[in-house]
Amino acid sequence: MCRRYFLLGVFFLSVLSVLTGCQTVQSIDNEPLRDNATAEDRPVTLVYLRAENCHYCLSWERNVEPKWLASVERGKLSYRALSFATFKDLTTDDVWPADLKWIRDELNVKKGTPRWVLVKDREVLAKALGTNHWGDIMMPAIQRAIGSQ
Repeated sequence: MCRRYFLLGVFFLSVLSVLTGCQTVQSIDNEPLRDNATAEDRPVTLVYLRAENCHYCLSWERNVEPKWLASVERGKLSYRALSFATFKDLTTDDVWPADLKWIRDELNVKKGTPRWVLVKDREVLAKALGTNHWGDIMMPAIQRAIGSQ
């Protein structure tokens, strides 16, 4: 039964992304992402790379992300999410906003989600691939980064 709902959810998200032209960048900050907004608008930015066909992404978004969004740490940095059609290809040029393409190029990002990259002033502070690294790598890096602000 759960598998059926999961598959229906994945199907719905896939259809929705096709119908909406796969709008890929969203600001998860309180204000909508302005056309001229950049990753440098706040000193520290967490970039989340997700894929429509990634069940690990959906699981993280369902079980962990709500706690993260309500956390004290979240309020102290910018949070940007990029959504790709498939976890097998994260190179799609039009998915990456101009101010974040340097991350893809510098880290040679090609595939694999969920992925988080913590940046400050065009410097990569931390990177994590996979839900198991959210807690052991990314959260401690976020705490260190915002503690130094």
